[in-house]
Amino acid sequence: MKSLSGNSLLMKEVNSNIILKNLKNEKKATTQRLSEVTGLSAVTVGSILQKLIEGKQVFKDDVIPSNGGRPAHRYCYNGEYSHVLIIYTDEDNEKDRIHASVVNLFGECIHKENFSLEHIVLESFEPIIDKLIHKYQTIKAIGFGLPGAEHNGTIITNDYKNLNGVRFSEYYRNRYNVPVKFENDVNAAVIGYCNMHEEEIKSDAAIVYVYFPEKYSPGVGIYINGKIYTGFKNFAGEVKNMPLGIEWENINYNSIKEVSNAIAKLIISIVYLLDPERIILYGRFINEDYLKNIITTCKYTLIETTLPVISKTEDFNSDFENGISKSTLDLLEKTLVLINTYPNK
Repeated sequence: MKSLSGNSLLMKEVNSNIILKNLKNEKKATTQRLSEVTGLSAVTVGSILQKLIEGKQVFKDDVIPSNGGRPAHRYCYNGEYSHVLIIYTDEDNEKDRIHASVVNLFGECIHKENFSLEHIVLESFEPIIDKLIHKYQTIKAIGFGLPGAEHNGTIITNDYKNLNGVRFSEYYRNRYNVPVKFENDVNAAVIGYCNMHEEEIKSDAAIVYVYFPEKYSPGVGIYINGKIYTGFKNFAGEVKNMPLGIEWENINYNSIKEVSNAIAKLIISIVYLLDPERIILYGRFINEDYLKNIITTCKYTLIETTLPVISKTEDFNSDFENGISKSTLDLLEKTLVLINTYPNK
């Protein structure tokens, strides 16, 4: 007889996680429905639901009438049981802006605000975090989306020079005693884009997202086989120092020819390195005329069979917010599993 390691308390916790995950996907479900999708008995599901109701992770909803049988209660996943705080930066009229959003367990934003700063330093985010954690005491994790990379806990490159060399995540994790996620802004955007377009994107596809802020150099997010690719030291996508002969911070973004030539050079390099299925571009200056010129310029070098789909996304903030919300909410997901202690015979 095969045995699984773990006692009855662990079994209950594993089963609770299974039920919560499936109820979150369904939002509302009866005991019978949860039994069907989890493979657990209706008795086990009913018992665990009562415990989850006591813990306020689940609540009873309406009663569903049945054809001659006993009416069934529907149960709801409590999306407001915990929240995450999402913080990211962008630029507007050459000023840095900080955006803060409180997101529930369904990934829905319930509060949003932003403000501008002249300079961003390590402590710049504390006032807004203090305010929102006081208002929403159910915040259980914080996600930061910033232009740069963190390796072994230290920021190794960042558009905000005062943050380079700082142990950013550790600082905020210790200050607020919650899990902290540091995600490169473009990595978060490509996660969000692929999450929102998952029905169109093949599971083994390579997707590249290129973001052009006008105040800083571009950044690239790489999504391969359903996962973000960050490289050995989280440095993948930092394209500003690629030897392409382009001074990104001095480009005239009003010149369609200059911009098209520069972006085409970058795209061609990406294609030869990664062979992506599609490349997504975002920049406030990129309209249909710019896009057509970029594609035409690429065609001078790339033959049709090697040319990926090149398109633009309309809303970087939407892509980013979806991605950083997903990454931060993942910090709250429990991943308990039972391990077989006996080898297969």
